[in-house]
Amino acid sequence: MRVTSGASWYSGYILRHLNYVLGDGKAARPIGDALYSELGQSTLVTFGEPYRAAAFVESLEQQAPDLNLDWFRRGTGQFEVVMTYADRQEFDASARQLRSAGFRVE
Repeated sequence: MRVTSGASWYSGYILRHLNYVLGDGKAARPIGDALYSELGQSTLVTFGEPYRAAAFVESLEQQAPDLNLDWFRRGTGQFEVVMTYADRQEFDASARQLRSAGFRVE
């Protein structure tokens, strides 16, 4: 069976979010008892193609593995990469990591 590129990226998108919800044993910091909807989110960048958002997250995670990153489809042709955080202290620590990775934070 041949999987199209659209089906391939969508499968990866679903798997990434499923692993986020269920936990996949990776070194991501626990967020505690906060629901995903209660976490703070800061949009880092928006792409027009899902594979670009996924590649950006993968690249940034290699440079700063302690960041909590994800990407979402926000509309037709809009795929946002977001950083999530539980509180201001975690936001500040993540912002420092982004700067160290060469990402401009204002």
